Amino acid sequence: MSHHRRIRFRDSTTARDGGVCFSPSGRFLYVSTYYDLYQYDLWASDVQGSEEHIGHYDGYKSKGFFPAWLGRMQLGPDCKIYMNCRNSMDALHVIHLPDEKGKACDLRQHDLKLPSTHAGTVPFFPEYRLGHYRVCDSSLVISVQSYPIGSSISIYPNPAKDYTIVRLNNTNERDVWISLYNNTGQCLFKSKYYEPSANNELLLDTRSYPAGIYMIEIRDQNHEVQFRKKLLIE
Repeated sequence: MSHHRRIRFRDSTTARDGGVCFSPSGRFLYVSTYYDLYQYDLWASDVQGSEEHIGHYDGYKSKGFFPAWLGRMQLGPDCKIYMNCRNSMDALHVIHLPDEKGKACDLRQHDLKLPSTHAGTVPFFPEYRLGHYRVCDSSLVISVQSYPIGSSISIYPNPAKDYTIVRLNNTNERDVWISLYNNTGQCLFKSKYYEPSANNELLLDTRSYPAGIYMIEIRDQNHEVQFRKKLLIE
């Protein structure tokens, strides 16, 4: 570390728990205790004097019992800062705009509701966004591709013993390719499905395949993947 500077931080609760996190640009440093959140401007000539009190614990209790104090923080891939504490929490505190100065950083306590309680700490990920790209470039976030006919396909029974049925529900697709792969990626079966049967089903005999996990893949007439699903053969 270069240009080391010491910041004297005084808070009576720091001995119990707390957290430290940088904003995405690295300009602001956030320091939290059980009850309070502070912000420091590292670009200021007087970092110590730039201290701003951002928020105080609002008294919310998880499940109506556990105090949801402030605490440990983690910068997420969406450039927001998430915060929890050692108590069992049913929600995370969120700093929505951590690169904004003062209260404009938009701290919202118990903002992200969780499906179950969480306690102890948050996962600490390395900072992947290094290099020439803008830190919060939304194009760096992976989106999920939706397949046009994927939602209209079902496979049953699964797990399969003697056979499985691939059913094309409510689709007019023709000339689709149906393939079966083992867990090493070897193609064991491939068939071009020219014309659907009366009930749009294809029966796949699985008796010759050893028990294990397989992958069924369906491609359209342009050989683009439209559907993938694991198949368990017993």
